Amino acid sequence: GSLALKRIADFCTAEEEHPRRNTSNALIHRKNGAVKMSKCSVTWPLPVDGKAEVQLVNISLDVEPGSLVGVVGFVGSGKSSLLAAILGDMHLIEGHVACTGRVAFVPQLPAVHNMTIRDNILYGRPMQPDFYSRVIQSCQLTNDINRLNSGDMTEVGEKGINLSGGQKQRISIARAVYSQSDVYLLDDPLSALDPVVAGRLFREVIGKKGLLRDQTRIMVCNQANYLRHMDKLALVHHKGIRVYDKLEDLINDPHSPQNFSRASHQQTTQRRGTQQTDTEGLGEIDEVGRITQDELGESKKTGCQLLGSLVRLAQWPALVAVLVFLGAAAASALQQLWIKWWTDASSAGSSAGFLPQHFDWVSVLVALSLTDVLLRVVGSVLLALSAKRLSRSLHNDMLSRVLWSPVSFFDQTPRGRIMNRFSADIDYPDARTFLSGKQCVQNTLITLAKVAVVGTQSPVVVGVTLIVAVFLGYGLNVSVKASHSCRYSESLGTSRLLQHTTETVDALSSVRTYGVADRFQRHFFRLSDAVMRGYAGYLSTYRFVRTLTAMAGFVVVMSTLLANTVFAPSGGPDPSSLALALSSACSVPLSLMLLCVMLFNVLQMIVSFERCVEYTELPPENDVPPTRCEGKPSTVSAFSSWPTQGEVEFLNYSASYRPGVLPNVLSDVTFRIRPMEKVRAYDQLLVTIVQYYAHRYFH
Repeated sequence: GSLALKRIADFCTAEEEHPRRNTSNALIHRKNGAVKMSKCSVTWPLPVDGKAEVQLVNISLDVEPGSLVGVVGFVGSGKSSLLAAILGDMHLIEGHVACTGRVAFVPQLPAVHNMTIRDNILYGRPMQPDFYSRVIQSCQLTNDINRLNSGDMTEVGEKGINLSGGQKQRISIARAVYSQSDVYLLDDPLSALDPVVAGRLFREVIGKKGLLRDQTRIMVCNQANYLRHMDKLALVHHKGIRVYDKLEDLINDPHSPQNFSRASHQQTTQRRGTQQTDTEGLGEIDEVGRITQDELGESKKTGCQLLGSLVRLAQWPALVAVLVFLGAAAASALQQLWIKWWTDASSAGSSAGFLPQHFDWVSVLVALSLTDVLLRVVGSVLLALSAKRLSRSLHNDMLSRVLWSPVSFFDQTPRGRIMNRFSADIDYPDARTFLSGKQCVQNTLITLAKVAVVGTQSPVVVGVTLIVAVFLGYGLNVSVKASHSCRYSESLGTSRLLQHTTETVDALSSVRTYGVADRFQRHFFRLSDAVMRGYAGYLSTYRFVRTLTAMAGFVVVMSTLLANTVFAPSGGPDPSSLALALSSACSVPLSLMLLCVMLFNVLQMIVSFERCVEYTELPPENDVPPTRCEGKPSTVSAFSSWPTQGEVEFLNYSASYRPGVLPNVLSDVTFRIRPMEKVRAYDQLLVTIVQYYAHRYFH
């Protein structure tokens, strides 16, 4: 608890975001699209005591509105850091960064959300059909969208999992173009595209005759054949930048890295031709336009099925523990009866002149008390062992099934949903099974034992209790169903909340840059409200059951009092019987209240347990028997079975991303690659194989 509070406190007291862009006095009289950096030094980590590792030092850059600036440099030289500094994502140690107008950002890793293609492009902006069509056509998305039955209303899956890298990049570019901004920051936007598509997109969007010809474009570019189209070139090297007006100036500059100059010269003289189009990934999308499947919002298993799963996972100690607690409840009831019999015998002995040995009564009472305590201890130990087995078996079965699930499962299941199953849902069976289960079983058996004790003195109370139990059972049944619905609603809301949070964090720079942070926040608040509505409904049913059990306990106490006083047989009630009946009856309301509290904790566990059991029954990959995760794997056995040489063999192999729904991506493939052989793939055969298995095993 204290650790969690400390983390929350650290998060709430963290540094707030500074304004992302400022307009300096030097840019006030310029039109939108101007970018100016003056002697800036920036760093990624927050400076501590004024010290931090600086990524870019004393850099200056002046970009005129409407110009096209290429940013070049070696891998890791700081090209992306330069764009991040303009965006305001880095900590500014000294200097000043400013730009005018709205800014659009195309990240190196495209930010694609789990929604339709159209929503990913519009990004909250109103639909303009004519301009939208121009953007789709210029970004080379027309053929991809036309291949889909649902068109641009097709869901792309979480993080665009069912799109190829090029398709995600083009959607990200289309989003930037549709925003109609003044400054465009493009972080290597053509790297995931084949040369033909990249060339057309550059000409129709980024180039001097493209849709963005009048806007400012700062483009990180690793393809030297596009550098000759730039108005300026900024070379990032040794944490600084050099600005050139022409590519020849960069190549001929003796101060520029010679390796980079030679590489640029070689790339400009190369001509690469290919007719490949980047439309493979969208073939993986479901024909009805939906990728993510809705999560179950209600129970699909009967009580007997859940009980069978519980016994299977918890094993025999749970059943034995219930029997032991039953014996403890019987010993507790016998203690009260024994005291009553002792009192009766003492009264009879004093009047008849005979009194049994005092030691005999005490010894039996002590034996019953010790038996009660011993049985409770044994039952607690057995239940703890059972809870441990349940937690371990449930987690291992869930993990095994998820690891051996087909790729389509991850296409249809957001990460937030899986995270919720392995965190919030499994927390109830893992951390609360022992305490809640023990208290629920004990309070139930003790309540029944006390009612039985009252029944031995006033049998009519048993009949009244049965009638009360019928009404109480009906009320509990209605309340349990309502609480289950509320718990399912809360769990579904939590999954959606986690999914939205992970997507937002992954695309944080784009969310801030496009000015849609408020929209994402409002959606987060709506999801939080949905979670709290489910929890509030659960609390309402809990309070209703507490009121119902209090009324039931009151009826039991009043019926006991009336049966032993007003409607007592002639001669009046036996004092010891009256005392025993009233003392036992008065403790029934408290037992029922405790039972209510523990019962609802158990009901919470049952809902979470059913959601976890659902993941233990996931279908595995075809022809791959799932292996159960049990403890730490043996390193010796793993290496002893490891092949000594690498060999790849396919024999009449066919595969599909979704068998029965989509056509095969591989059909009747047969080949063998022997150890030490070097193979080059042609016509996309091996490329498709590698993409398929990389998607399958390294998801």
